[in-house]
Amino acid sequence: MINIKLYVNNNQTQITPVVNVSDTDLIEFEIDNTENDEFFSSKIEVFLEDYTLPLMISEPGNRTKTQANNLFRESFGYSTVRFFNGSREFTSITFNVFTNHDRFEEIKGMMSYLLKYNEHILDVCLSRTKYKSNNEGAFEASFESIITLAEKITETLLINSGILKGVLRHRLQIIKEEVNNQNYYNINPHDIIDNIDKLQQGYSQNSINLFGKIYSLENIKRENYVDTYDLEENRILLGGLISIRETLTDISNTINNRIKSLNYDKEYEKIKPFPRHKIYSIEDMYAQITTDGMEKRIDNLVTDIDRLILLFTKKLQVKFKGFIPPKATPFARKSSFYLNIYKKMSEWYSLASPNIGVDQNLTKIRSTSKIYELFSLYKIIEALHADGWRARSSENHSFFKDFIPTKVSFYKEDSDLDVYYDRKVTGYTHETRHNELIALNKNDSSLRYNYYNPDFIITKYNEQNVSFFILDSKYSSSYTLQQYNVLDELYKKYFSNFAVYNAVDGILEKHPIKSVIAIHPFGRKTLEKWPNLPLKITPDVSTIFLSKEKNDLSRVIDLINQTHLE
Repeated sequence: MINIKLYVNNNQTQITPVVNVSDTDLIEFEIDNTENDEFFSSKIEVFLEDYTLPLMISEPGNRTKTQANNLFRESFGYSTVRFFNGSREFTSITFNVFTNHDRFEEIKGMMSYLLKYNEHILDVCLSRTKYKSNNEGAFEASFESIITLAEKITETLLINSGILKGVLRHRLQIIKEEVNNQNYYNINPHDIIDNIDKLQQGYSQNSINLFGKIYSLENIKRENYVDTYDLEENRILLGGLISIRETLTDISNTINNRIKSLNYDKEYEKIKPFPRHKIYSIEDMYAQITTDGMEKRIDNLVTDIDRLILLFTKKLQVKFKGFIPPKATPFARKSSFYLNIYKKMSEWYSLASPNIGVDQNLTKIRSTSKIYELFSLYKIIEALHADGWRARSSENHSFFKDFIPTKVSFYKEDSDLDVYYDRKVTGYTHETRHNELIALNKNDSSLRYNYYNPDFIITKYNEQNVSFFILDSKYSSSYTLQQYNVLDELYKKYFSNFAVYNAVDGILEKHPIKSVIAIHPFGRKTLEKWPNLPLKITPDVSTIFLSKEKNDLSRVIDLINQTHLE
């Protein structure tokens, strides 16, 4: 049996489903084989994501330790440490890494970029997904989508507020005064006409005597014509406004009452909150990004909606008759105003209970490394688009759904290009296709990780030939990449262990692999595997900068454009 002990800042710490640590903590693992005398520490490997952690042999010989290190100094969010005995993983530990204010704001800025440009990027990729009206209110909506739609509806009414009385349907309608309780009989007009010679003065100047009955002229019901707006078309609008106001109030209450007590997934329910001394968790970021500015927007919206509700109920005397879905009445069908506002109201009623969104796309992004991957993907797509490559089609990611594409196909002139995100590369099988990338050492289907998983594979191709450009994002500095020999690791994984299947000649080839490049945000210099060679060498094994301030993706674009398919 293999036991693992965890030490945080030299103190043994209980291993729970998720271990809370700070990015400044000193981390150390001790792996102890308590039963197997033939246990060899040389078989044990420990990985932090892609990094191999250095091991030290301890006495007796069935015990080994990792070097004490600030493992998570460049991490934030969820990171996984995996333990292998030989080629098989026997356990893993997930850490929730907290950080300070400056790094928190840096990551938040990157995530804000992802959310801000998400729709633009998906437009480029032709895979943008909109909320669909289904008239049953079964589609779960995010807070953001609800607030945005509410803003559109309110804006449409406010733009027309000055002329609203003119565009809203109204008509002259006959009304009668209510029956006075002191008048037990109404006068029959025919009685008056037929017996007008019998009318006599009553007891006062404001009363008449007809057949011995006294009627007060002040209390006789009269018919009047009034200009009324209390019509079905306007009741629909009033009901919609009240519905919007109630929903926005619910959202505001949720943000105020629940967002401070952040929800973990079920497997993290029993984890106690990490002691907070000006440090931040990734849930803090999700909450801030998702609700940032929402309260102010809601307050402004509710103020405008209250003005509109007051206009409908007090000035126009429209009565609230419930939440009535829009109907294409004969009048509404002829009015561009009603057609426009009813379309938006129909979208509103098609949305079901609001969801903050954190439990959808954002919580799938479990770590800073994942955020940086997505940031890099968006930047790659932007760079290709800016270089003249035009998107032909795209496929949504199986896990991130409509938030992230897993494949985008481009074309420019006579060249085609595919960008793959998070694609698994497995070993050769009878189903392997011509010009497909394979892993030479991943042919054991019994292994849990029987594949390689580079972040990005860019494929340039025509009918006969293909070239591959492999990119891996590393949320690290050039110093860390150099310290952990990351370029050597990437070269071993993605070039030495990769090949391209040539079905025509029945051979495996390496020359189509043109580059293996690490993308990273920090550091003073970029790295090369062969820095002193005077001539170009294939593959290009190096690093490039990519952050909000630095963007060296043009070098990747140049490599792609300079590669000619023969």
